[in-house]
Amino acid sequence: MDPLTHTLTGVVVAQILPLEVSTTTATITMAISANLPDVDAFLRRLKSTAFIEYHHGLTHSLIGMFILSGLFSLLWTPVVSAPFLTVYALSILGCLVHTAGDLLIHIYKIPLLVPFSQRRFGANILVGLNPLTSSARCGERSLRICARCQLHSALKNPILIILASCVLLGVASGRRYHFSVVGLTLVIFYLLVVVFLRRKARMMCLAHNGIAHGWETTSINVYPASFLPFRWLCVVEENNAYHLGLVDLVRSKDPVAFTTLSKEEGSPLIEAARQTDTVRPLLEKAFHPYATAEPNEQGTLVKWKDLAYAFDPRIDLFTARVQFSPDGTVISEEFRERW
Repeated sequence: MDPLTHTLTGVVVAQILPLEVSTTTATITMAISANLPDVDAFLRRLKSTAFIEYHHGLTHSLIGMFILSGLFSLLWTPVVSAPFLTVYALSILGCLVHTAGDLLIHIYKIPLLVPFSQRRFGANILVGLNPLTSSARCGERSLRICARCQLHSALKNPILIILASCVLLGVASGRRYHFSVVGLTLVIFYLLVVVFLRRKARMMCLAHNGIAHGWETTSINVYPASFLPFRWLCVVEENNAYHLGLVDLVRSKDPVAFTTLSKEEGSPLIEAARQTDTVRPLLEKAFHPYATAEPNEQGTLVKWKDLAYAFDPRIDLFTARVQFSPDGTVISEEFRERW
């Protein structure tokens, strides 16, 4: 989830806490700590696949949050002149609020229990970043560009709009507690609506004749395809093919139309691309990995992508590209989580 939504969630939660420290101290502490787990985002400057390998990893785990909160509290307590344990508790709560938000978005889930367990958790009911509002330069190793993309996406996020409205009304009326409770209640109600609409989208997919009678399906999954919870991507997997269907709950009441993609795995170049340092991290976490080999002037371009993000044909989301020469030598390789 974007930093603005994380920050506002921390601010709103701080207004309803019965604490001995001032509301201002609690608000600032929660606002900062609600972004602490994303310190791992700076690792993306190391290499293109760092986003997949490290983001939403250790710093989002329970152990990581306790450690981050402790380090932050040691630095922050002298600044606010508040009891260390109070600041530490606020910091932990801020980190938990952050991770709770990230558990809802469509990402490669979060290993909450590392190092004790590698099991990952996530609901995948909200779009994390809207690629249609992101810069075409997303994926570059630039914090400025990344911040701009995050801002553009935040302004489309219904949860941020709800929380921002309640914060402004609370400040204007002097009833911060009451409007904070209203804001959190509306967010919970909105999430329940999203869950309901996702279930409805899944039922529309299951009504397709291919799923009901013809296809030998191994899995059926539904993923968010827009910030508003009315468009969903259905991915149906068979042993030798994928079927993609876009569900629009507002504009279409007709059965879902599916596009079939045959799996091309087995070709020498596709298998060679699988072993590269760029593709391997993607395949370790991808929900529905799919490969294509396209001849071009330089030789052959192999693309490995995750079809769980294939809801817009204009952009390649979560796609690794490996360019081969005519003799099968790797010329270049690249991964971008967006565009």
